[in-house]
Amino acid sequence: MWVPIPGWSARYEINAYGEVRSLDMTVGARNGKTAVRIGRKLALARNTNGYAVVTLTNGTDRPQFLVHRLVARTFLGECPQGLFVLHTDGDKTNNHYLNLKYGTQAENVSDTGRHGHQLRGAEHPMAKLDADAVKVIRSSSKSGPELARLFAVTSAHICSVRHNRCWKHVV
Repeated sequence: MWVPIPGWSARYEINAYGEVRSLDMTVGARNGKTAVRIGRKLALARNTNGYAVVTLTNGTDRPQFLVHRLVARTFLGECPQGLFVLHTDGDKTNNHYLNLKYGTQAENVSDTGRHGHQLRGAEHPMAKLDADAVKVIRSSSKSGPELARLFAVTSAHICSVRHNRCWKHVV
């Protein structure tokens, strides 16, 4: 079942799975004439975060939209202010409306960890330490500044490691 996309109902429809199609529309052609462009299913792309995106046009602008947000807006209603669209199964490619819900930023972060998608420790691209280094830091009698120089991190980071404010998963 195809449903008009709110704000785009004259040009586009979406289904419960997040497929988007254009409607037949009359467009400007050469010499001031018009032509009918036959509607079609649109190709979805993936952004750098792995979410499906689609480009819509109103004839002049070509904004890109996250498909899960379009599905949620169409099937769940407008997003309440301050909330986000969450994938309940943690699969950002599953844009079925029954897999989407509105939730807070805290719920989104919690879901990310619960689904195992949160990069922790050495898996994180900005990590300068690994589990072995953390164990050395926690068992060492050297001062914070000494360890900071040794591992090329700040003294504050050494303190956070020693007091379990970060790298909590390393025992």
